[in-house]
Amino acid sequence: MKKAEGLTLLEAMERYSEREEWTELHALNGLGPFLMFVGGRPTLEDDQAIRALKIKRELTNNLIDKLVSGELIATAYVVPLRADSGRITIPADKWTLLQIKLDDSTAKGHGLELADIRITEPGQAASTHPGRKPLFTVKPAALEFDLY
Repeated sequence: MKKAEGLTLLEAMERYSEREEWTELHALNGLGPFLMFVGGRPTLEDDQAIRALKIKRELTNNLIDKLVSGELIATAYVVPLRADSGRITIPADKWTLLQIKLDDSTAKGHGLELADIRITEPGQAASTHPGRKPLFTVKPAALEFDLY
């Protein structure tokens, strides 16, 4: 089975985030679970957990903004999967309706559930005809694309 093209949501967040924020998030152990106690004075760990959550939210929003603007393209499988399911390109306007889960590269919202989300740049978009070889490749002057 061919590995899916593109980056997972978490890989895309790392690649397209400001390096300083990503580094700070890791330094704060910001991708793991947090345990905070309510009541009493906040501890240093509480402050760090709050900071990590803010950074993670900001980086997530930045990634979604790139998907909404079309700067990045996403493909995924619609759940429930069937044996003949193929990847779809997720329309940019759907991202504001979805809640994403970075750890397993999924999203859901308003009756739509997506699995194995992969992110690419527009010029690198995965083939919409997986497993098929092009009939021929057109190579005019500065443009190259496959015809199916």
